[in-house]
Amino acid sequence: DRAHVRRQLQRYLAYFPTAGAGPVADLGCGRGEFLEALRDAGVPSWGVEADARRAEACRKLGLEVRTGDVLQQLEACPDASLGGVVSFQVV
Repeated sequence: DRAHVRRQLQRYLAYFPTAGAGPVADLGCGRGEFLEALRDAGVPSWGVEADARRAEACRKLGLEVRTGDVLQQLEACPDASLGGVVSFQVV
């Protein structure tokens, strides 16, 4: 469930302690649990999700989520524009 997944992902927040490094991109963000954790920690972030229904559900939670291919979205980012990239359970 969402609460369990979010608890499991909390440990990764330590890698993104400040907002100053730039936004974190969550590639294959699924239901958005890590995006929520980042938002609650004050770290800017956005996600990419191939499943349009899941992406829309994330947007309803107030999360910035793009629909599409994760590699295309990552390639479209300017150099040095991200503070980090994560991809949980995608491969």
